[in-house]
Amino acid sequence: MLMIKDLVEHIREELEDVKEYAEAAMRTRMDDPMLANVYADLGMEEMKHAERLHKSAVELIDRARANGKEAPPAMRAIWDYEHKVMVEEMAKAKHMLETARS
Repeated sequence: MLMIKDLVEHIREELEDVKEYAEAAMRTRMDDPMLANVYADLGMEEMKHAERLHKSAVELIDRARANGKEAPPAMRAIWDYEHKVMVEEMAKAKHMLETARS
């Protein structure tokens, strides 16, 4: 489960970077649309990183289940909560990027 913990931490870091790039894009889009697009593109790259890490976490859990390894209920509850928060944060970050490009 330490791998899951590490993945969650890395996903959070990537999402923070997405938000920073989206905010930079929004701040600069009126004065320098080309620079705003660069920031938005960088944010999209960070989003791809977060999505790949998220997919890896889900696959790791699925492989463990397929091998008959079930996480203890407390760990499962933590993952379920963290997963819900991550999905919501990913949606918010994507929306920020979409807004920055408008």
